[in-house]
Amino acid sequence: MKIESIGDLTSFVKQKTIETNKKWWFRGHAESSWKLQPSLWRDYNKNQESYMVHEFQFKARTRTTNYPPEKDNSGWLSIMQHHGLPTRLLDWSKSPLVALYFATEYGQRHKKVTIKEDACIWAICPAELNKYFNHEYLIYPLNGERPSDFVKQAFYIDDDSNKGVIAVSSIESNGRMLMQQSAFTVHSEHAPLEDVFKTDKWLIKLEIPQELIPEIAIELEINGLTLSNIYPDLDNLATEIKYLNK
Repeated sequence: MKIESIGDLTSFVKQKTIETNKKWWFRGHAESSWKLQPSLWRDYNKNQESYMVHEFQFKARTRTTNYPPEKDNSGWLSIMQHHGLPTRLLDWSKSPLVALYFATEYGQRHKKVTIKEDACIWAICPAELNKYFNHEYLIYPLNGERPSDFVKQAFYIDDDSNKGVIAVSSIESNGRMLMQQSAFTVHSEHAPLEDVFKTDKWLIKLEIPQELIPEIAIELEINGLTLSNIYPDLDNLATEIKYLNK
């Protein structure tokens, strides 16, 4: 299916929600060819993962006072993801419009990026995904007991006991997670999610034509989905004020 406007997306989500009576999450890709795979498994291996998370833990305490307790693995993994460290977490949003914002990122006015291909939004039914991977038919919190086995594997080189993926709600610890309505899939499986068999019940791809990306980005801006609202900090507020006044 093609998405050519905000209206197209909201109509699709409304129809799908009524049709299935299920919750859906969304992820926007500025390039349709990108895979549904955490950056960790695209560029790193298990040994590198364990090294990076421990190095981050050792050094983070001298650089901020806002860090999780030592044994809060899910809290540490969240803050690593938030600050750009490659992790086994893949970001999703409970808002289709937030996903559309990220999908049309190359067309936004503060960006100076050449649009080379179509963008896309992936829609996922988290409860169905969890059922497919032999979890309960529900959505877990990231710090819950069931996801803990997937999370702790990130911290131990020799722990590779679980395979698969699990969908979890984030624990909101900052304004960005709140505004982006964050959720995650946690990937012990290295392969991209779309390469898994029999995804038709829980995974849908929505294409956004390349030529319409700037127009949809302006629609989002008019409707309040702007840089400083998606990333609510002073640096992005200053960037937004500058480009809106050129």
